[in-house]
Amino acid sequence: MTRLKHRLFTTLTALALIGLEAPAYAADYFANGQEVDQVVTPGRVQSAGQVEAVEFFWYGCPHCARFEPQLEDWVQQLPSDVAFVRLPASWNDSMTTQQRLYFTLAKLNRLDLHPAVFKAIHEQHQFLNTPAQIEKWAVGQKINRNQWHSAFNSAQVTQQVDGAQAAFQRFELSGVPAMVINGKYVINFVPNVLVRADELVQHELKALSTPKQTTP
Repeated sequence: MTRLKHRLFTTLTALALIGLEAPAYAADYFANGQEVDQVVTPGRVQSAGQVEAVEFFWYGCPHCARFEPQLEDWVQQLPSDVAFVRLPASWNDSMTTQQRLYFTLAKLNRLDLHPAVFKAIHEQHQFLNTPAQIEKWAVGQKINRNQWHSAFNSAQVTQQVDGAQAAFQRFELSGVPAMVINGKYVINFVPNVLVRADELVQHELKALSTPKQTTP
């Protein structure tokens, strides 16, 4: 498994570096310096069945951009019975617009452009903070303007944005990037974050396959 090559700051440190405040509903995770903590309000994003690994991110976050290649390598090696869910988070209007960007790519089956969004913002220094800026970028990626506009403003994308934000708030996360395993555990973004994620995924897979004992 690919290990992190760059030291990633904790979510609160990351927020301080990019000049943003943590959401008011953030829980006080990792108070004792631990790498893993139990979710205050447990609950899966998807229906029961597979083990679930969820990443919350923001396109404008430099730490999310650095983390993305290592995360993608990790995702490619996940067992077939593990569901990976990527959810954009927000706590201001421009971030909400970028949430719509992600779900519009998904609706148009163009999530192959997900890494390109990070590249446009962090390497090419493009501003993708408004619907007009984002639409111009999408057209530059050979996406039909009318199809993009319709998908971007669709009820489906609005519902997905609302769902992602509801999950972010329910888990009481303090920022991005953030990982939640099976709705039970939140992982601190220390260098071995993916090692901890692997351990928790395997723990949950084992629990899923262990028959429950019934009382005679």
